[in-house]
Amino acid sequence: TLTFQGLDLNVSSANMTNWENVVLDGGSMVFSDGMVTVGSDAGTGLFLENAAVLDASTGPLSIVGNLTNNAILTMQDGITGDTTSVSGDYSGTGELLVDVDFTGDVSDTMTVGGDLTGGSTTIDFNDVSTGDATGNDVLVVDVAGATAAGDFVQSGEILAGPFLYNLNLMGGGWYLQSSLLPQVEAYAPTLTIMQDMGRDFIGNLWERVGHRETGFGPNGSSTEGSGVWGRAHGKLLQADSGATSSGASFECAHGFLQAGVD
Repeated sequence: TLTFQGLDLNVSSANMTNWENVVLDGGSMVFSDGMVTVGSDAGTGLFLENAAVLDASTGPLSIVGNLTNNAILTMQDGITGDTTSVSGDYSGTGELLVDVDFTGDVSDTMTVGGDLTGGSTTIDFNDVSTGDATGNDVLVVDVAGATAAGDFVQSGEILAGPFLYNLNLMGGGWYLQSSLLPQVEAYAPTLTIMQDMGRDFIGNLWERVGHRETGFGPNGSSTEGSGVWGRAHGKLLQADSGATSSGASFECAHGFLQAGVD
């Protein structure tokens, strides 16, 4: 077992050959050549312990073997597209730090060639979007082997534009998936409601005078009525919670009496 305790290092894996167990106990490490080879048998591999930071933000990182993350694996550098690959199994109760762009639907990603074998890793997302969120799915972790609910959890609520994003498992992939915020669902029918109310309140000449009959008397004078009119109107618009994707419901009722002279 090769142990680095409380050290901040930038090392080449060429100087770390034939070690089945490599332990980062505190401190931080960058692999300058973007790879490290460790054991792939059960109980072996690369171990991150005691708040150690494995920095994979400088380029693709390939871990040939197993990874146990009880500390921090970070790819956050303000730009998406960083990748970390683990050829063996992954486990741990640490943190995974990634950048995500909801405009381009892309995130830093981790791929695991083996299984998720224990623990629950918390993923912390840094939103680096430069435009409007699309609401499309964003892949974060891709697992070739076995993975189950609870293997990864997000660190907190993720809001981007009108969307709420949640980390979900689909097949072997962990994705950020969106849903419209409930208040957006509630405001969505506002334009329709306002247009409908305006149309009802303003009305038109036909709705006011209807089928008013006109004619002329024996001396040629008009026999049209006085032009006094009146009308009453009422309407109810509503949608139950089952009619909206967020479960929001709304109801709008309006009514009026009008009278005038044309």
